[in-house]
Amino acid sequence: GTVNVDGKGIVILNIESTGTYNQNFVVNSTAGSSYIFQNLKNRTLVSNNTVNLGEGGTYINAVDSNVTLDINSDLNSFNTATGNYDSRMIGAVSSGGTGSITNKGIISFGDESAGLYARDGGQIINEGSISLGANSVGLYGEETGANITNDILAEINVRDNSVGIVSNNGDSITSSGKINGTGERVTGIYSDSINNTVIQVNGDITLTGNKSVGAYLAGTGLQTFTNNAVITSGSSNSDLDPAIGIYNNGSGNKIINNNTIKTGDNSVSIYNNGGEIIQNSGNITTGQNSVGIYTNSGKVSLLAGSMNINGADSVGIYASENAEIENNLSMTFTDSSYGIVANSGSNLI
Repeated sequence: GTVNVDGKGIVILNIESTGTYNQNFVVNSTAGSSYIFQNLKNRTLVSNNTVNLGEGGTYINAVDSNVTLDINSDLNSFNTATGNYDSRMIGAVSSGGTGSITNKGIISFGDESAGLYARDGGQIINEGSISLGANSVGLYGEETGANITNDILAEINVRDNSVGIVSNNGDSITSSGKINGTGERVTGIYSDSINNTVIQVNGDITLTGNKSVGAYLAGTGLQTFTNNAVITSGSSNSDLDPAIGIYNNGSGNKIINNNTIKTGDNSVSIYNNGGEIIQNSGNITTGQNSVGIYTNSGKVSLLAGSMNINGADSVGIYASENAEIENNLSMTFTDSSYGIVANSGSNLI
């Protein structure tokens, strides 16, 4: 079927039953329109269809409901007239705190979009493919009870100024699938929390654009970030605004690295502001005019593994403000670089 939308705050379907939805649709919308394709409450819905959504659309708005975008689901905003993907799209929104959203299909939207969005806690699971344009978020969950999973065969692809996964005061993030970013200022995972959020990365994060950040931790909570995969952030065109592998801005947070963190020129592989870094194994690699680990206070325990500095004018470990460093890494450097620089009362233990 075909639906034409011209206006704001429009609901096309109000679902009052539980079941499977297989009918294909095309939604045409005028510029500036906003609409919800399906609205449901206290329901279970399996969607297994192809829907081409025009600008400003939310495919499903679910309250205390369980929604599955199944393996044949294809949500896209491709505009045949322009040859581009329309913007301001959301695949599915969950609210109420007791529901879940699972994507097993394909979501392809343009700029300023979101794949799956959970308010008030709830579960988000991506087992499929999500590809979005600039200024977008692949998976977003907020508040206590929010658990976000990017499954082992899943993939999230985002462009400039976008984030693969965002958690705001959520309980957990588990990313075993891929997160890929192209373009400038992409962040793989962003978590801002006052809670004890647990983040586990088992799938690769690969960001190739300028000034990208593999993972960013903020807030006053006690977050634990464990990396068991390969996190790659590219180079930056300015050492004043570096590319970063993992950025921690919370004194109560802990970063555990068990695999690989790779950054390019004008970069910092791990930036730590007051928290704790533990490396049990793996490798840290960075490029020219860069820093392997920068810690402002806090504690760094490098128990095993290696560090490679592949460029001049770089530093392996830079410590300031009474930071404590335990270093058992195998470290290699090129000319005109430094192994460890300890300032402002920092020391090796």
